[in-house]
Amino acid sequence: MSAGHAADRAARHAKIRADIERYGVSYTVVSGGPLPRYAYSIGLLESAGYELILAGASFFNIERVYQAMDSARRAVVEGAAESVSVVDVGDFTLSPVQDAGARLIALGAFDYYANGQVRFLQLIPAMAHSTIDVPDMSEAPNWAREPVWRWLEMPWNTRFHQILLWQRISQRFGGKPLRS
Repeated sequence: MSAGHAADRAARHAKIRADIERYGVSYTVVSGGPLPRYAYSIGLLESAGYELILAGASFFNIERVYQAMDSARRAVVEGAAESVSVVDVGDFTLSPVQDAGARLIALGAFDYYANGQVRFLQLIPAMAHSTIDVPDMSEAPNWAREPVWRWLEMPWNTRFHQILLWQRISQRFGGKPLRS
């Protein structure tokens, strides 16, 4: 690892630790690109034995995602790890996540907990709020069953997807959008 990467990693870990000290948890939300949005927690492993993942669920705006994650955090810390009802958002089931799927999504959590032993619970919205992008993470990833998530492991099959990603990366780091 280069000195620059090591410094970036140390800064990320310091921010995560500060969030955990201040709020009891740090949330990471990943959006944009060819994948559906997802969120996961870092910092609950010690207090609750699990971290949380809310994958997909495009029905909910980002504020509702945070509300759901925080309500689930409280429930898990209090030992109620089967379901959670979130006022003005809806009901969620909490289901254990298979390790292979978690390792594809929650990269920051596995980096933070360097030992690699991280257990997750998935927040699954009730059927009334479920969308096609909510995967079943209790089983190993199956791209035939959940094709919107296949980009986690499979190469993009069109140049269009590559151009979109590079435009977002370029814009994120202050560059100009790339042209094809």
